[in-house]
Parts: sequence; structure tokens; C-alpha cells
Amino acid sequence: MNHSIRTTTDEQRFGLKTFTNADNRDIISDFLTHLHTHRADFSTSLRHLSLLRPSSTPEQIRPFAQKMLSASIPNPTDHKIEEASRDFIPYLERYCARLSQSEEREAWEVCEVEGDRRGIKLGGDDSGWEEKREVEMLRSNPAFVLRQWVLEELISKLEETGVERIEEGRKELARVLDVRLFHPVPSFHPSLPLQMPLTLPPRPSYPMQKLTDLRCQLAPS
Repeated sequence: MNHSIRTTTDEQRFGLKTFTNADNRDIISDFLTHLHTHRADFSTSLRHLSLLRPSSTPEQIRPFAQKMLSASIPNPTDHKIEEASRDFIPYLERYCARLSQSEEREAWEVCEVEGDRRGIKLGGDDSGWEEKREVEMLRSNPAFVLRQWVLEELISKLEETGVERIEEGRKELARVLDVRLFHPVPSFHPSLPLQMPLTLPPRPSYPMQKLTDLRCQLAPS
């Protein structure tokens, strides 16, 4: 099997440093098909997938799959989780085998990755390459999708602060973006439900001019 080094968005989101001709079918397409079949949330599932260690055994993969599905399937029941597990457990075993291939492991071992704010320490032991992959994959898969209504509420709050308190506005915006990327799985943001619904109720559209004006006000001088 020929491996090539490339870093497209798909490879980054699935924690791959190398690429094979079978990846589009066996890793990416199959995962998306299973998500669609069982109506599992895309962002939640990939965020959980970031935490799966390639060295996981079949005995460890089953409870991992059940935990991932309970967080990503809307209105999960034991029946739904068990039904989805029949698809996801074989997939996760195949995914771990792909990540554990020598070429993939070596690509992670030689790359440099800085630890993130979750406190992951990147050491030189045998598990260091798995930790590197986890850090990079979490960075590529936000904890939740920043919906328009969340931005609208943030904009309203920032407008209330006024120009004289613009520094507080910048900190608030940075906090929301930071939580989106680094909040632990699967709690997400404290004000959001444990499971993100597939669709959120529409909120009134916000004038685009206000978005533009606010961006100009928040831009560092």
C-alpha cells in the first residue's frame, strides 16, 4: 500500500498525516455514510473520534463507540445505540488499524506539535505520537458549530459594552472562540445542552451592516 504525505482538510479532521488511495472510501466516506444512516451529529462525532487512541483494543473500542453515539445521536436509546454500534465498531477497528500503520506512525513521530490548553503533555515515550495526533485533531474539530444566533447574541452583548469598554468586548469574543475549540468533550459550553441537535430553531436574521461595523470596532488599532 503506497502512502503519500499531504494535509488536506479531510485528512486533518480525521487525524491522518499520510494518505492512501483507500482512505477516501474506507475512512472518510464510510464514516459519513454511518453518520447519515444513524443521524449522528457530524461535529460531535469527529470531536469524540479525536480522543480515540489508535492502540485501543476491541474491548476498549466498544464502550468508546457507545459513549460517542450516546452523545451524537438525537434522542439516544439503547436500541438506537446498539443498532449504530453494529456499523461503527467495525469501522473504528478499521480506523485504528489504519492509524497504526508504520508509515502513519512514523509521520506523527517526526512532526513537531505544541501542547494545547487541555494540558496534554507531549513526551518522548511510545504513546507520544498518539498524543500529538489527539492535539492536532482536536484543533481541526471544534467542540460545537458556532451558529448565527450565538453570534447575534454575542454582538448584542458587545454593543452594550460601548466603545469605551472595547477591550472587554475583544476578550468576550476571544472567550467564545476559545471555548469552541478547547472545551472538553462532550460537555461543550456550559450553557449548551450535552447533545447538540442536528438543527437549531431559526433566529431572526441580523443586519449584515452591524456585523461589518462590529468587526471594524473590534479590529486592533
